[in-house]
Amino acid sequence: IHVSDPSLDALNNLGVAYKANGEYEVAEKIFKGIVSRISAYVPALVNLAEIKEECGEVSEAILWYDLAHRQDPQDGDVLLRVSTLLAREGQVDIAREMIESGFERVNVSEQIPLLEIHSNLCLQTHDYETAETKLKELVNRNPHHVQAWSNLSWVCEHRGEFDQAITAAQKATQLDPSMSQAWNNLGLAYRGAHRINDAISAFQQGLSIKADDLISFNLSTTRLLDGDYQEGWPDYEKRSKLGATAPPLTEIPIWTNQSLVRKSLLIYSDQGFGDAIQFSRFIAGVKQLKPLRVVICVAEALHSLFASSFPECQIVGIDHELTGIDYQVPISSLPSRFNLTLETLSDWPVQIAVPDEILEDWTRYFDEVHPHITGEFRIGINWRGNALQPRDYLRSCPWEEFSQIIEGVNGKVFSLAVDPEARLDLKRVARNENLVDLGEYLTDFSQTAAAMMHMDVIITIDSAVAHLAGTLGRQTWTMLCHTPDWRWHLTDEYSSWYPQMRLFRQPAWGDWKTVIQSVRTQAQKAELIDG
Repeated sequence: IHVSDPSLDALNNLGVAYKANGEYEVAEKIFKGIVSRISAYVPALVNLAEIKEECGEVSEAILWYDLAHRQDPQDGDVLLRVSTLLAREGQVDIAREMIESGFERVNVSEQIPLLEIHSNLCLQTHDYETAETKLKELVNRNPHHVQAWSNLSWVCEHRGEFDQAITAAQKATQLDPSMSQAWNNLGLAYRGAHRINDAISAFQQGLSIKADDLISFNLSTTRLLDGDYQEGWPDYEKRSKLGATAPPLTEIPIWTNQSLVRKSLLIYSDQGFGDAIQFSRFIAGVKQLKPLRVVICVAEALHSLFASSFPECQIVGIDHELTGIDYQVPISSLPSRFNLTLETLSDWPVQIAVPDEILEDWTRYFDEVHPHITGEFRIGINWRGNALQPRDYLRSCPWEEFSQIIEGVNGKVFSLAVDPEARLDLKRVARNENLVDLGEYLTDFSQTAAAMMHMDVIITIDSAVAHLAGTLGRQTWTMLCHTPDWRWHLTDEYSSWYPQMRLFRQPAWGDWKTVIQSVRTQAQKAELIDG
């Protein structure tokens, strides 16, 4: 191509024509020729970036967009494009930093899309405080921005600002009554405020607009939270489409109460360790249906405990090759298969048994290293859950607050936490002969269970530790966030699932102080700590 003395715009337009015709190689040469002469010519830089983006060469596209942004910091569209690509490539922090540093220089008329992506990036990084600030700025600039109102409701609910969450979701549903997501967020806000009937109505309104697995699941768990198990179980099955572990055998049907006589059934763990432990009691009901064979697929950390508890079943790992299976069922579906209600829960006693040899090892350890002394207690503690659990930021209690519980303890405190961050918490405190970290020895749940059998009381947050202690029938004090997981309900002082478990609840969102004071008061009454 030879153009004698062209204007830059005319030459750029020629490149655009070749680009529109799919002749990227020619177009790229034209644009690179322009920027080699005048590096500040932004349209050519943007066109080069678009070519690379369309060809899937995202890293190069980002470089060209970045050059264009540096040449014209006031161009909001270019900043939006480069930050969007960075976020798509997983470079969320860099995208945020670029927006935050360049936002004020962008033309005001182009700032709203940047606020949108900035708030979304804050949500991805769980920076809910900044997300709320950006969303409020967004709705102030554009009061009719339905998605922003809906997102603002979700953020406020996550921060425990339930009145604001309700108001924002109501605004979204008023602006667009057909937006099912807004009705879902309104339901979550009502549930966080413990307005259960209003939450159910909001979820139902969302589902009347269109079928939605997430809304159905939220409706289900809200009903379960309210103790309405009969209505709650059916849509609890929707968890299989929302992140629960998929069936191990793709061709084998799910068991939905077909006859198991002379049939083989695979029961697989589909949620967390605590769920597998909690629902293991229903394996007894399966065995009463006279199956030919029952195989239980659980994580390695549960193998020993389940093998001891269900010796007539075959315990396998996730990668085990399975043959001869007629049906499969997630362990979390077993309550629904037996039509469980709160009234019939007492018919399902726990089944967990600690392996004898492991229990003997721990008996020997405590007898030799930490013998029982009259008037002193052994107290097991756990203050952290699995950090990967979406609501862990609510259920885990900071060590700085939790540790107040054990001040002045009459006896010894044994940490049952295995989370690396929890063990770091202990390393940061001054040496205390009354505080023993058992974490390195608790290599699976059999070890933890055996250690628990030597405790007088176990104080824990909502985690697998709580379910294991409750299943073992140990005296357990469980500390709950303001709106806990459905299985703890909203008002009970003792757990419906574990008769020996006492529940200590936050009266307001994030209020661990009151919970800790309640636990200390109870500990003083039990003479676990000095009055």
